[in-house]
Amino acid sequence: MRRTVAACWGVLAVLLTGSGKPLPDEESLAAAKRAAAQKYQRTIATSDARTAAQGLLKASDQSEAEAEQAAILLVAADVAAKGGEVRLAFQAIDELEGTFEIDALPLKAACLESAARSARTNEIRTAVVHWSIDLMREATAARQFDAAQSAARAGQTALAKVRDAALRKEFGSQRRLYELQRKTYETAGKTVADAVAALAKQPDDPAANEVMGKHLAATEGDWPKVLVHFAKAGDAELRAAAEREAKAADKDGPRLELADLWWNIADGVDLPEHRAAFRLRAAHWYRRALPLLSGLVKARAARRIEEAEGVAARGKPPDAADQRVEVALSPTEALRLVLIPASADGTIPRFWLAQTELSQKQWLALMPSNPSTQTRNDRLPVHGIGPADAAKYCEKLNALKTRFVFRLPTKEEWFHALEAGDAQATAKLAWPASGEFAWSKENAGGSYDFHPVGTRRANPWGLFDMLGNCWEWCADGKDYGMCAFDDFSRRQVDQYIVRREPFPNVQPEHWGGISLRVAADLR
Repeated sequence: MRRTVAACWGVLAVLLTGSGKPLPDEESLAAAKRAAAQKYQRTIATSDARTAAQGLLKASDQSEAEAEQAAILLVAADVAAKGGEVRLAFQAIDELEGTFEIDALPLKAACLESAARSARTNEIRTAVVHWSIDLMREATAARQFDAAQSAARAGQTALAKVRDAALRKEFGSQRRLYELQRKTYETAGKTVADAVAALAKQPDDPAANEVMGKHLAATEGDWPKVLVHFAKAGDAELRAAAEREAKAADKDGPRLELADLWWNIADGVDLPEHRAAFRLRAAHWYRRALPLLSGLVKARAARRIEEAEGVAARGKPPDAADQRVEVALSPTEALRLVLIPASADGTIPRFWLAQTELSQKQWLALMPSNPSTQTRNDRLPVHGIGPADAAKYCEKLNALKTRFVFRLPTKEEWFHALEAGDAQATAKLAWPASGEFAWSKENAGGSYDFHPVGTRRANPWGLFDMLGNCWEWCADGKDYGMCAFDDFSRRQVDQYIVRREPFPNVQPEHWGGISLRVAADLR
């Protein structure tokens, strides 16, 4: 660590248009970076990577000069990366992105490559592989394939000395997905170019019209032009949709049928951008049909409008990566969040919810001590905590300065997530059906033991242990769910999950079976 090499600086070439300030010009920033490296040379040379990076991050907050602030953050990212402190390197880049107009993904990928080359322990190498998997997923979803490739190189370098078959399998799976997506998009680009050439020679070419219509729908959203192409497309469903568009524009036209048709077409296309465009078109007709709908049909239409327009608002295609995200808690631990859709009646906006109850390992990544009484496995849910402890953990999460604001879920959000779109779901989970989803006395040999999180079946929205294992704190100061201590066969689950409803505040002596599951909103 005696000299700072600009591993992360070399890729700072892509500037974005956003709400941040423009980055200082290259010459000013280079000079400021040299000055920062010299000013903090002693700290960098004599401290461990974590201490040095944390000191630099603090110094950047205290700097008022824009060029100096950016330079210090770049030095901090480089120092942290070379020392294996990937989370701190990414934090420095996130702070840089929060102030200036930069593209963070290539910077993060370069820092990962630096960390992989410098790693001296298997713990750091393993952490680099986990980070590379996450970054490949994020970069692939953003169609930044060069950054994904850089992340893959970093993971491969680190993985060469790690003997972990499961990790190798996970890394290989994500790398193959990235390579497949890259090939698909490169092929799609060539296909569009070929279609343009074909239409210049033969304007009625069915295949070329189909390709051009999909391309324009995804890139321009100029639907009058799109429909001209689809009217000549080789695909029968696309031609039918184009023909029905004119009829649906009439006051009493078949708008719901057309909306359903576009939604079904969306399900059958390969590229997420095409799927998002067709779902937005479906949402257009669902919205126009909504005043004439009622009951379950209206609820379904409203749900699809929210899904299609919600994805468009975030600027991402509705693929799997858009429904699951991971927030790094430490170099070796992350918190996985699931996107929970809005309720059909609109009273509960969409939000994010932790996929599992908080494990003891996740707790200790941010908190100084473990309050749990059962500690044989760090994947057991943390328990024995009160509402103030749960709130403190959310404060620690928010101090990480991610793109989320963390909190406890409301009671209404918690039950919405439990039901997963089916208001009768809890009633259907009377014993023995609940045994597939929840740990309780019946399937745990009558013991009072907790079990590792996420080891029963997930509900339809991908959430584990909404019932069983531990009760969970909510924002109203009450805890909901069912516990591994509970006898599920005694009564209907829908009668039992509100056992603590009469108690506004549960006393500390009863906290032993209570955990938490954090909720989050985008900043």
